[in-house]
Amino acid sequence: MKAIFLGAALLAACTINGKPVSFGGGSPGGGMSSSGGGASDGAAAGGDGSSGGEQVDPANPQWPVGPPTGTCRAPAKFRIADQPPFVDRPADPWMGVRDGRLVPVPNAGNNNLRSGGLRCDAQHDHCLRDCTWFVTYGQVATPMQFRGGDSGKEWYLTSPLEEGAREFIAYRTVPVARGNLKVGAIAVGRKDGEVIPPGELEAHHSWAYGKVESIDWAGGTVRLAGHRDPLFLAGSRVAVLEYHPGGKVEVIAGADPKAPPSDQLFLPADKQAGFEDPWKQVDGNGQPRASTELGPMVTFNQDCSAKFNHCLRPSAWLLETTFHLVVVHWNGSAWVDPAGLGPLDDPGKAYRTRPAQRGEAKVGTFVIAFKSPNAPPRSEANAYDRGVWFAGKIASIDGDAVKLDGVDGSFIIDNLRIPLVWWFPGEKAEKVE
Repeated sequence: MKAIFLGAALLAACTINGKPVSFGGGSPGGGMSSSGGGASDGAAAGGDGSSGGEQVDPANPQWPVGPPTGTCRAPAKFRIADQPPFVDRPADPWMGVRDGRLVPVPNAGNNNLRSGGLRCDAQHDHCLRDCTWFVTYGQVATPMQFRGGDSGKEWYLTSPLEEGAREFIAYRTVPVARGNLKVGAIAVGRKDGEVIPPGELEAHHSWAYGKVESIDWAGGTVRLAGHRDPLFLAGSRVAVLEYHPGGKVEVIAGADPKAPPSDQLFLPADKQAGFEDPWKQVDGNGQPRASTELGPMVTFNQDCSAKFNHCLRPSAWLLETTFHLVVVHWNGSAWVDPAGLGPLDDPGKAYRTRPAQRGEAKVGTFVIAFKSPNAPPRSEANAYDRGVWFAGKIASIDGDAVKLDGVDGSFIIDNLRIPLVWWFPGEKAEKVE
């Protein structure tokens, strides 16, 4: 049977009424206020010119927001004006379940998914429609609603799925909170490095699915089995109810089947700029501290400029080997690649570094540089690649282009790092002079 994907079909079935808009605010609700429209009035500003209401600015749409009602709201017609308001808090996962059975969502075929105009964070239930289940097969998680239909067994959002057409499990989810997520739980999260969906339209595709392998509370990420990259807690949801076709809705063992309170939600936060004190990873005996930051690399594109420490983890060292410099971490007894490669068998000096300030780039200065003619690393994984870091004294500077003694090619100033601490096995760490 064919898997159901909501890519081209989703875009074809929905009207895009604007572009993604980012709003500030890091507290619950993202600093936004309700833009009008109660939970039951269903009266959004007209976006298609046919509602007779206020016209929506396609460059900056504003949509009504209100509390969940406790029942499955659905649009009366396909018009934007007939779409239900967004919710201002996570919805009760039991909404749409009665006596262990699914309650059909009427008119589910009239969904007209909006884009932009709202911060689709956990406070707004990630802009998912009322009574949305994640229909899962393999590693795919597709948001859908149960609409019953003529057969009484049909699912729909923008494409239909008939029970019996393929094997699947459907999950009701709630936003991740510190109290409801644990290793082994079933979860879904935004793929490809998205912290939250940029709009309602996008909220109904691009979800990864799997069991939780590990959680980095401090880093704000979670890893799911079968997925290469970590997912952000702010854009993840934990499954609390499950439905197998033909069965009854059941609480997942160990799950807390209720909506988390707003003050426990993970909301998007600005990426932390800066770097760690280079001496922080050296103990009182002048030896490297064992790293707690070992694990797979992030491969999706990130801002890895000097502002964000070139995406090197705080406990990273740059190690001289026979052929090139390698980004490594000390595991307590040896240098290792945090992705699992190692221990390294030809270690030389290891350096603790920080990004160079522009005024420090002078001829004769010893630096370590990332090899790219005009850009920083693309991702954490790229920053940890072999053969991309080189050390040497600055031979010449021409604008932003820097050449190093004995190294072919040029580097850009923003990709330079200053070595501040060095260590060699059997010795004590010292300041780089």
